[in-house]
Amino acid sequence: RDRNSQTSSGVRSPGELSLHLARNPAATEPPPAPPSLGHGRTASCAAAPNPAGTIRRGEVGGARFCGVVGSAGGRRRRRRRRCRRRQPVVVAARRTTGRVGKGSSSPHVHIMIRTLLGLGALLALAASERIKLTKLRKREEVIQGEYIVLLHPNATETAAGQLMLQLDATPDDTFQKLSQWNVKAAGFIGFAARMKDVMLEEFLDNEDGIVRMVEENGRVEAFQCSGQVDADWGLVRTTTTSESKASNTYVYTLGTPQDEIDVYIIDTGIYLEHDEFEGRATWGISTTGESTKTDENGHGTHVAGTVGGKTYGLAKDVNLIAVRVLNRFGSGTIAGIVEGVAWVAEETAKKGKTSIANMSLGGGYSDASNLSVEAAYASGVAVVVASGNSAFDACSFSPASAKNVVTVNAADIDDDQASFSNYGSCTDIYAPGVDITSAWIGSPTATNTISGTSMASPHVAGVAAKYLAFNLDASVDHIYDTVYKSATADSINNPGADTPNEYVFKGCDDFIVEPKRVEA
Repeated sequence: RDRNSQTSSGVRSPGELSLHLARNPAATEPPPAPPSLGHGRTASCAAAPNPAGTIRRGEVGGARFCGVVGSAGGRRRRRRRRCRRRQPVVVAARRTTGRVGKGSSSPHVHIMIRTLLGLGALLALAASERIKLTKLRKREEVIQGEYIVLLHPNATETAAGQLMLQLDATPDDTFQKLSQWNVKAAGFIGFAARMKDVMLEEFLDNEDGIVRMVEENGRVEAFQCSGQVDADWGLVRTTTTSESKASNTYVYTLGTPQDEIDVYIIDTGIYLEHDEFEGRATWGISTTGESTKTDENGHGTHVAGTVGGKTYGLAKDVNLIAVRVLNRFGSGTIAGIVEGVAWVAEETAKKGKTSIANMSLGGGYSDASNLSVEAAYASGVAVVVASGNSAFDACSFSPASAKNVVTVNAADIDDDQASFSNYGSCTDIYAPGVDITSAWIGSPTATNTISGTSMASPHVAGVAAKYLAFNLDASVDHIYDTVYKSATADSINNPGADTPNEYVFKGCDDFIVEPKRVEA
């Protein structure tokens, strides 16, 4: 869909941005450029008294910042019906490559190996069918001296058999075969063995011969499901369906490398010293002109806690990076947000790995804002944004209307669309967004319970990070597709007009779909 074509007069507000946190029930047309913010939930975003227990609102560059949720947007390139049950696909984690040094051995052993792998019959492979792969694939939890050797699938059975026979005759102190296999139908031929460096080097030097690849043997662990009893209802709801939501346990997977995943919180900053973050939260950049490297509002800390807090977070081991684009009052400018998003895009491109970004903010339609998040997507950032709290069509807001992002609407505990939530064809998915408890500022143990699409968006960002942990090489498109395909269909009782009725879901044993396959 082309969200950029869906604009309305009176919505554009150059230089101003609003972070919508409350609904305007009387709105019958897209809200104009947001005025300065008041406090508490009212029929509009005008200033109002701030009764105890209500949520503070701020302003973004003179624009409305109503509630604690930010309007943001997302896009799905194609609509499809997602199924409730998915077949998991096990995907190996990323490996780095390298070479090992050549060991020492007696001359006659070296000559014997040269002769062994130099046989013409073993080296006869059609150049057009050779598979070019880096030879030695290394891993962290390695079993020293043990390797897995795969032969080219077009190696003749005779050549492979000769190699196996000659290897069996090699002295055990140089080479000791542990196991072997030959799946003829798939051309999967190889063996595992203990070997000295001198023998390993000969296999590695046989790049254009019978050897397809060599990989270090290593230890693996079963992914274990863990349960957090009496977790916040929002966490629980992401791991249950409409039929099973009576559970009070948040189920998640242990053993995935979440510590290699960066999640950028583009917001009011993060209170880095909060106990919820266990030292995993770091400061990135501030575009507000303020020198303090902390969250003086609370909104960003709450969002970060939902993404990756130890108690209130979905992905409990990810790295959280503060990108402060809104000041202590929850205000900012479009230019400041564009600068922050561009920084995230550049950092991700430099690191060369897929990252996640959450944007619980938004304002009137802005081409600059939309293009900035699309540039982040092109740089390898999976961008998740809140749809906004104006109870209006999200296509009139940015970055909610941007392409190549995931736009999130808010739902309550009864699976009703939140009364304040935006909706429409520019949105993608629902997530918990009413009465969400998470970390707050003021002390390392402070918490707060608040509502808004700003609270819904980090639930989806956390789920995206959990899927990425199953395949660190996954592209942004694969993450988006997995989030969409895994969602539970027809869960919301009263979805808005033209709104996809999909609810975010991530079970313990659900793996990323359509894994990215990389050839060196």
